[in-house]
Amino acid sequence: YDQLVKTVFPCAQIIYDRFHIAKHLNDTMNHVRIHVFNRLRKGDSAEQKQARRLKHYWRLFLQDRENLSTKLYYEGRYFNRVVNSMIILDLMLGYDQELRATYNFIQSLKHAYNQRDFTTFFQLLKLRPDSVSHYTIYRCQVLARYKERIKRGFETKFSNGRTEGINNRIKTIKRVACGYRYFTAFKTRIYLIIGHQIQTN
Repeated sequence: YDQLVKTVFPCAQIIYDRFHIAKHLNDTMNHVRIHVFNRLRKGDSAEQKQARRLKHYWRLFLQDRENLSTKLYYEGRYFNRVVNSMIILDLMLGYDQELRATYNFIQSLKHAYNQRDFTTFFQLLKLRPDSVSHYTIYRCQVLARYKERIKRGFETKFSNGRTEGINNRIKTIKRVACGYRYFTAFKTRIYLIIGHQIQTN
């Protein structure tokens, strides 16, 4: 697409959307978690239990740490103890040093991203710790390759995040509904889900 844009719109500035930068970071974290999961599930019974926890609580790795719940509750299926989201995450990060290092690094990048601190974001990419996974290093190199375009993404107010979110919810509706007979019913369902004002005749 980049080459096409340069040809058709030679004076245009290419901006990489912030939503896709965040998705890039989440995909990196998810890949490392799955890699550790695949290793643990082939181990002994204790490691297999750890693998099941990594699979069940995968969303915790993608949330910003400051947004994790601190409300205590009894978790009987996977931990048999009183926990909260932060405790669960810390326990799982203890399963693998590379997983912990990658998580802490991604969280630092996300913090700079949320603050729109472009300078810190790219300093972190450049000074990444050696203890992160090889895959994380590769993904950082991909981001560094498009520095100027990502910088414009940090500077602009626009983002495709809401549009991508709505598209994802529409796909979910289609999947769980097993098909709609009438398009108007499908459209009405989407409007209800996203809180859109429905016009009636």
